[in-house]
Amino acid sequence: MKKKIFIVALVVCIMAISIASASIAYFTDTEKATNTFISGDVEIALYETNDAAEETKVTESVNTFEYKNKYPGQSVAKKPTIKNVANDAAYVAGIITLGSGDGADITTLLANDAAVKAFLTGGAMNDATTKIVRDEDAKTITIYIIAADAVAKDGTFVLFNNVEIPAKWDSAQMAKFANLTIEVEAYAVQKAGFNSAAAAIEAAFGGGADSTNAAFKPYFNANP
Repeated sequence: MKKKIFIVALVVCIMAISIASASIAYFTDTEKATNTFISGDVEIALYETNDAAEETKVTESVNTFEYKNKYPGQSVAKKPTIKNVANDAAYVAGIITLGSGDGADITTLLANDAAVKAFLTGGAMNDATTKIVRDEDAKTITIYIIAADAVAKDGTFVLFNNVEIPAKWDSAQMAKFANLTIEVEAYAVQKAGFNSAAAAIEAAFGGGADSTNAAFKPYFNANP
């Protein structure tokens, strides 16, 4: 008999709890967060100095500069400068190509690296990362420069400051120099996601599977 009473009492308790539960008012709260991801950006500008030593921004329509009536021993102000005009820091680099419009072999005019660095002076020309590669068949000299540190917003990186025409050049050497061309290209890669400038430039422009082009492939293939 006691056992039956216990069972009945238990059922009654369960029913009482169920009835009570139906009358509970819940305190609730809901928060909603909308996450918007805004991509960073990479944008650079290249500035050059013209024959009057005035700084000029390079654009699609303004990208050629002439330097006339030059002579042995003259120092010509020419300061190609890469500027980071984006909000995010970026690794920057430059490629300088020395050539001749009429096919003259300027590799004999600037016979070694020391001569090249004496010809283009200042800026990053003497940085440890700078590499000079000669293409004997194309008769060109290509200089690869990578900034060691990332460039912040509005920061700049100067490739070189002046062209120093050797005083010892004679008429024959000046004749080769007469149509010499100096082509400057500027490159930039986001800083985020890379531990070094070299890693960033190699990934983007080193010719690998992830590269957007192979402009710096000779740099990474060249001997130190």
